[in-house]
Amino acid sequence: MTQADQYYLQAKEDYPYNLEESLENLERALRMEEGHPGALYLMGRLRYEQLQDSQGAEDYYRRALQENPDYWLVGYHLARLLIRQGRFHQGEQWVSKTLSHPESRKDWLYQLRALINEKKRAYDQALHWLREAQLETTDSDYLESLQSDAERIQEKMLLVKKVKYVCV
Repeated sequence: MTQADQYYLQAKEDYPYNLEESLENLERALRMEEGHPGALYLMGRLRYEQLQDSQGAEDYYRRALQENPDYWLVGYHLARLLIRQGRFHQGEQWVSKTLSHPESRKDWLYQLRALINEKKRAYDQALHWLREAQLETTDSDYLESLQSDAERIQEKMLLVKKVKYVCV
């Protein structure tokens, strides 16, 4: 294990509870090994989740993927960031690419597909992808979250029907 790995692992342990220490350890890791995929990924998360720096996060995620294209978790976070920015086509490309990795969490990625469709108001497609995610997951808590997403989308579908009825 390299010293950069040690700094990365300490930063990972500190994140998100001790942001200052986490940031310092990530900076140390990247000074020692500027292409450290784990440190680049975690720096991207810190930038996005704590500093609301979408562009900085995207840059770190892309650098991590250049260093390790098989780091599926980075692909997931990059796709999520792009989708939240309304860059659905790019987000879907990363979802598709990440789904091809055998170790990826298909349930998480299907939920991202559902989110894309929800944002596009393609509610039937969103529900389809949530059902796929529900079938794929083995996590009971996550299953509840997916069910909550499905209920929210069904409520939106009813709202759209009511609006059409009122407008006719």
